Amino acid sequence: MEEGVSQGCPLSPIFASLVVARLLQPLDELLKSRANARLLAGHTGDDDNGGITHLLGYVDDVSACVPLEDLQFLCDNFATIGAPLGCFVNPMKTRILTSTSGHSPIPTLNLTNPQLATSISNTIAQYSTKPNHNDILGPALPVELTTGFRLLGSPIGSPEFAQDYFDTQLTNVQDSIALMSTTITDPHTKLRLFSQCLIQKIPHLLGSDVLHHYDITNPPPTWTDWNGPLTSATNHIIAKFISDLLNCRTIPHHALLIAQLHLQEGGLGILDPRSRAIPDFMLTFTTSARHAIGGIRLNKLLQNVPLHHTLSDLYSTQTNPHSLILQRYHHILPQLASTACPPTIPRTDLAQYFLTTLTPHSARSCLRLGLDSDTPIAR
Repeated sequence: MEEGVSQGCPLSPIFASLVVARLLQPLDELLKSRANARLLAGHTGDDDNGGITHLLGYVDDVSACVPLEDLQFLCDNFATIGAPLGCFVNPMKTRILTSTSGHSPIPTLNLTNPQLATSISNTIAQYSTKPNHNDILGPALPVELTTGFRLLGSPIGSPEFAQDYFDTQLTNVQDSIALMSTTITDPHTKLRLFSQCLIQKIPHLLGSDVLHHYDITNPPPTWTDWNGPLTSATNHIIAKFISDLLNCRTIPHHALLIAQLHLQEGGLGILDPRSRAIPDFMLTFTTSARHAIGGIRLNKLLQNVPLHHTLSDLYSTQTNPHSLILQRYHHILPQLASTACPPTIPRTDLAQYFLTTLTPHSARSCLRLGLDSDTPIAR
């Protein structure tokens, strides 16, 4: 990997995965040994397993959920093992998250465990930095995240962090629309660019809108009535774009719904965030739960790769009863399953079938048919 691989090369993911695997496997063994040693010494950690580190590798992007006492060990060994493989830690692109409460744990640790506090501070200063614009020749500035971060483009952290990220993305879309409107005059071109490019910066975040903001004490009447902060703001952007395009002050609500129908159904094929958000959350979460509980399936001829039970326990209401995400998921489950499951499935088995058997493709097909029918869940 020292010479690099062209980004467009179809073999790039394979080469990168092979190298990252050779880096993460020995690192994983070292970290598990440390967790096991703590467990044998009676230090169970917050997972009752001595503090297991979970390494996440996505081709050339690596993330880790690591106990604070293993933070410096992980970063130092990542650099040591990775160097001969051509993998190096870039401090300017690396970020260390110590909390999602908005407050750093380091001041408290200075009082209770000063050695650990010093280790964390030194690791942040070495591996998580940004340029010092006030003193170009001076040392880089340490960066400690305390509210959240982005994992594969989605916000992970507090609801406030997620909302701030949503607002940033919405502002970017609005700025892009404004720029396009000043440089392009043809309405058909503007409509096409809007529906196929500009508004497409939002859909991958709609599931996160439900994850962070669904209120089980005051839920929407049906899942198609969901109107969270991001969903509502996205619909507002769409309505404003169409009204500006037609040079009219407002457009009727039914006109917006028609515009959001598929092209083959007489609409404009513009994103409908209200019918997209909850299915995205539910189907993504269901897939994650199946992987965590049953293992990751690489091929039908191979056994699933199991994950550690500390991960699967997170998806169980018995072992993780206070999880707001689980509460939201199971609150939505009965209603969505009644539409997403084929009519041949007994009504008493819908939730279990949705959890264990239903494929995302089949679910979306049934949901689309339900939206297009005259059933009570139609918009």
